[in-house]
Amino acid sequence: MTANLRVVPDEESLGAAGADIVCDVVRAAPNAVITFATGQSGAPIYRALAERVERSEIDFSRVRVFELDGYVGIPLADRRSLYGWLRRDVIVPLRIPEREITRLRGEASDPVAACREYDRALDRAGGYDLAILGLGPNGHVAFNEPPADPQSDAHMLDVTEESVESAVRYWGSREEVPRRAVTTGLRRLIAARRVLLVARGEAKRRALERTLGGDADPMTPASFLNRSADVTFLTDLPLR
Repeated sequence: MTANLRVVPDEESLGAAGADIVCDVVRAAPNAVITFATGQSGAPIYRALAERVERSEIDFSRVRVFELDGYVGIPLADRRSLYGWLRRDVIVPLRIPEREITRLRGEASDPVAACREYDRALDRAGGYDLAILGLGPNGHVAFNEPPADPQSDAHMLDVTEESVESAVRYWGSREEVPRRAVTTGLRRLIAARRVLLVARGEAKRRALERTLGGDADPMTPASFLNRSADVTFLTDLPLR
């Protein structure tokens, strides 16, 4: 295992450092299998990548994207859907063809079957070359909520109240936040050939300290990423 903690001073530095890692992976394997976290954590990285694409410094046209997670029962037309977010922040700006996207279809009539279909596709693709992940205030990665099973595959789950609270700003009220989600499993994330975990802002401090601070703990799902072959923890938090 290779674990690397990178502390940067500001959002711009975080975006550049993360974009460097992504570009390294894509230059080494232009058809790399990558999963991208939605939300604010990765936004500076995606903006930096989009600028590099605009300047023709990197080409994502052969990158294979596997959706990381999604809410159950939210139609794709809803702007708050995580796939819609992925399209706006990643797929369109990085000019990734739609044919290279593998969905984790929370809107499917049978989300459990959709999870099995996703895992079969991921197996055929050879697993993730790079997993770009945010960190939840409760230590979750994707929607692997505590207590987490490090052997899990893609699955449907109940969203914790802590995660509901953190999503209110996007949905407008607690009542509107979906209570069920689908997510890739921790087993697949741990097995990624490279992991980039991004923790931005004071609200993530305790979760990051728990992730870095000791043994793998089901109550801090991100802590299992220390078992990955090559993981970088990227943060703008000055750690004590």
